[in-house]
Amino acid sequence: MAAMYAVYHGPSGLKDIANRVHSLATAFADAVEANGHSVVSRPFFDTVAVKVANADAVLAKVRVYSF
Repeated sequence: MAAMYAVYHGPSGLKDIANRVHSLATAFADAVEANGHSVVSRPFFDTVAVKVANADAVLAKVRVYSF
């Protein structure tokens, strides 16, 4: 399946997708830091680890918005 995904999108399409994913992850990391939390490590590609003071409080807020 992954090979067909790559064939379908081609090299430039895959690069565009990767750039978009990384841009969204960077925007998320910037917003995390702007709200007083810490990003555990940079650089990253698509996975952002966040250090927060109270993980239980964050999870409680997230659960309100989950579907």
